[in-house]
Amino acid sequence: MLEGMKDERRYGGDTTAQLSKAMRAWYATLAGELLLRDIKQRLDGMVPDLFGYHAVQIDCLAPQIDLLDQSRIRHRLSTDFDTSVADVAADGAALPFDADSIDLLLLMHTLDLAAEPHQVLREAERVLIPEGRLIVIGFNPWSAYGLWRWARRWRNQAPWCVNFLSGARLGDWLSLLGFVVETCDYVGFAPPLQREKLRTRLAPIERIMRGAVPLMGGVRVLLARKRVATLTPLKPSWRRHSGLVPGKLAEPSTRAAQACQRCPR
Repeated sequence: MLEGMKDERRYGGDTTAQLSKAMRAWYATLAGELLLRDIKQRLDGMVPDLFGYHAVQIDCLAPQIDLLDQSRIRHRLSTDFDTSVADVAADGAALPFDADSIDLLLLMHTLDLAAEPHQVLREAERVLIPEGRLIVIGFNPWSAYGLWRWARRWRNQAPWCVNFLSGARLGDWLSLLGFVVETCDYVGFAPPLQREKLRTRLAPIERIMRGAVPLMGGVRVLLARKRVATLTPLKPSWRRHSGLVPGKLAEPSTRAAQACQRCPR
């Protein structure tokens, strides 16, 4: 069912690697740094409760910050097209890891940048161990960021030219692949403005939106678990009968006794 699903990117001929580089540049701006702060704060409250042996972050869009530094998992790797910002060069749609080998996988806008986001989720399902955790960070179309995306002036610039997947669509994809969504939070309620004075004036509105419309944050931070179906043994529905029926021996009937008397000896 996933085969027919197409991404909604509106950029021209940019490759995923070029978009990743453009996203790194945007996260170095004022709006990007403030959004990154909110994302990091949410992850810091999430990852300490996730255990395992191996954790991997896909796409290092903010190499100046280790998004998983609060994780108790000691062995952590990062992948990106650019090896100068990551440990391993890799595409999120073709990860160089064995099946069932990763305990925690973080997708940092990987679905937003991918030409085939559902293939990225397939790879995530493949490399995660049974009951492994998947963190998906992505833009929310129903937010101020979504409104900015439709402004004609910025259509060909990152991050406005990448995928903005709805929560319902992402949830359907995860469900088809056997994932269970455990939590879904939203961060980044301020408009993506690059002027600090204007952002300061709008800070009260940001606080109101955070409490009144918590589903309209600019970025979604979703935690899902890889569910593995197991066979549950069931008791038989029938009852076992004992071999011997307790009680006295049956007495011969009168008709049977008369028949025996007529038999020649």
